Amino acid sequence: LGAARRDGGDALPVVQHQEPPPEPGAAPQNGTEAASTPQAATGPEAASTPEAATGPEAAASRTAGDGDWVGELLATAAARVLDERFTPSPGQQCTHCAFRAACSARPEGRQVVE
Repeated sequence: LGAARRDGGDALPVVQHQEPPPEPGAAPQNGTEAASTPQAATGPEAASTPEAATGPEAAASRTAGDGDWVGELLATAAARVLDERFTPSPGQQCTHCAFRAACSARPEGRQVVE
């Protein structure tokens, strides 16, 4: 997912790097994740289980698994930002983008500024 070599892809030094998030179902590498904590059931089926509890603590434990996709999405975005490599995706969104003057997908963005 880096820039093309003609756009300076691997020729430019990487300042920072963050490993991508682990794949779902992968074992924790450093052992710091709460793998021993059982996840509570969520959704409509959770209310019908005998273990379904009420109160703020129970609600917090039930929704803990719901936000996993958000964390994964943020970790992926952070890795791309820290890796300082962006693949442009030209489209209708370009009319509203603040970076279009510096975008390598557009002719005016390919200029080298010294």
